[in-house]
Amino acid sequence: MLLSDVLLQRIRSATNSLAIVDERESWTGSRLLKEIELFQQALSKLDLRKGDRVIVQMEAKAAAIALLFAIWSTGLISVPVAPELPDKRADEICEKIRPAAYACPVGQLKEGIGFPVVECSKVALWRTGESSQAECPFHPSDPAYIIMTSGSTGTPKGIVMSHGAAAFALSKFARMGVGAGGRVGSISPLHFDFSLLDLGVAFLNATVLVQVPRVLAHHPRALIDYLNEQRISQMHSVPSVWRPMLGNYNCDPVSELPYLDTVVYGAEGFTAAEVQTLQQWMPKVRVVQAFGHTESIGCCYKELSRPPQAFDGRVSLGSAFTETEMFVLGDDGCTPDSGQVGELHVKGPHLFSGYWRDPNLTEERLIPDPRTSENNDLVFRSGDLVLRDEVGEFYFVGRKDFQVKVGGNRVEPEEIELVLSRDPAVSRVHVVPATTRSRTTLVCFVVLHRQIEEFAFSARLRKRAAEALPRYMVPRCFKQLDDLPLLSNGKVDRAKLGLWANQIANSESERKATR
Repeated sequence: MLLSDVLLQRIRSATNSLAIVDERESWTGSRLLKEIELFQQALSKLDLRKGDRVIVQMEAKAAAIALLFAIWSTGLISVPVAPELPDKRADEICEKIRPAAYACPVGQLKEGIGFPVVECSKVALWRTGESSQAECPFHPSDPAYIIMTSGSTGTPKGIVMSHGAAAFALSKFARMGVGAGGRVGSISPLHFDFSLLDLGVAFLNATVLVQVPRVLAHHPRALIDYLNEQRISQMHSVPSVWRPMLGNYNCDPVSELPYLDTVVYGAEGFTAAEVQTLQQWMPKVRVVQAFGHTESIGCCYKELSRPPQAFDGRVSLGSAFTETEMFVLGDDGCTPDSGQVGELHVKGPHLFSGYWRDPNLTEERLIPDPRTSENNDLVFRSGDLVLRDEVGEFYFVGRKDFQVKVGGNRVEPEEIELVLSRDPAVSRVHVVPATTRSRTTLVCFVVLHRQIEEFAFSARLRKRAAEALPRYMVPRCFKQLDDLPLLSNGKVDRAKLGLWANQIANSESERKATR
C-alpha cells in the first residue's frame, strides 16, 4: 500500500472528527481529504510522472500535510526542505535531486521562475524540469520521500525511504499509544523526519495532530501556555525544547499542563538525571524515549521507569521492534561483552533504500549481514557507538564519526568547515559541538592567515555560513586561535577543542541570561 493509504485509513472512517490543528486552522477528516484531492488535481496539471521529485519548502501546517499526502498518493516523491533555506543551499539540493516540481507558499513565490504556476490553497506549484521516469505499476518498495541531511563531502545527501519501509516503522511507533480523544503536539519541521513520526502516531490512532509553532521552542512560558490552550495530551519534541524548563523554578508544569499525559522525545538524548528532573516535575506524565535514524525512521522506543533504567548516567534505549534486529559488533567483527562498546547495526523491513545518487556511500552503510554469508539480507551500519548491559538493554555512547545533532538535525561538521575554509583569510578551521544547559550548539575555531578584529571576523564568517547553510548549521560562536592544539601524533586535539567549546558556549549563555 501507499504510505498515504496507510495513514488515511482511520481518517476515512471518521471524516467528521477533527484531524489537524495549526495556529490558524482546524480541519476535520473530511476537509483534509478534500484538500488532498485539490492538490492531486493541481499536481496533475503539471503533467508529472510516477517517481518525479517534488521539493516542498513549507512550514509544517495543515496545507503542507495535505500536499504531502497528495504527492505520495500519486506516486511522486516528496523532498521537504527548510522554509528559511538559503538560496545557495536550495540550489545545491536542486542540483542533487533534479526535481520535476517545486512548492512553496504563494507569498514566498520569487520572480523570474520561468514556468507556469498552479495555485492551490495558497500554495504555489510549478515545474522545474523534465520528468525522467517511465510509467510503471506501483510497488511498496518505491520511494515515498527523500530527507536531505548534511554531508561530509560538502554537499547535502539524500536519504531515500520507501512507502513500505515508512509504513512499517510508523505502525510500530503508533503503539506508543495515545489516549482516546488525545491530541498529539508536533513542533518538528517537515524536513526533520520526526514530524513523520508525529503524523503516524496521530493518524494511525485516529487522534488530532496539533502543529505547534516552531518559534515556541525558544519561549518556554509561551510554549506551556500553547500546550495548555490546545489541550495537548501527548507532546513530541527533541529534548532541547524541554531543557530550558528544567532549571526554571518559576513555572509549575504540574498545575499548568493539566492535559499533558505523555512526553515523547527523540533525535537527541536526555541524561538519566534530566529524565528524573522531568519526572519529578511531572509526576503523572509518561516519559517515552524514541530512538532511531533517518535511515530507518526508528528502531525502538521505551517508556521510562521511575527512576529510569540507566548505565553510567545513560538512559536505556530499550529493545528493537518486532521484526527488527539491533546488534552490536566490535572492530574485530565480533559481538563485544556486556559493558563493552561496539557499533550498532540495524536489520529490518524499515531500512532506507539508499542515499540518492550516491552508490558508494550506500554500499558503505547498507551492507550484507556481516555475521553470515548464507543470505542477502542488508543491515544498516549506523555509526552509533553503543553498549549492552547484562540484561541486553542498549545504551548510546557516541558516534564513530564526527557527526553531531543540533536541534535534532544531523550535522556533519566537515561540511561547515568546507564552506568556511573557502574564505581567503582562513588557514585552518574546526567546528565542534558544545553542550550548554539548554541545547547543543556549534563553536568554530579558526586559524587565520592574518589577524582580523574579532567582531569583524565573526560577522564575516557567520555571513558566509548563513548564505550557504541552513540556520541550524551556522556556528553560534567563532574563536580565533594562533594554532590548533595537537596530539603527540600530530592530529588535532578534538577533546581539548571540545572542552574549550563548552567553556565558550556556557560563558556566552550565562552572559545573555544576565542581560
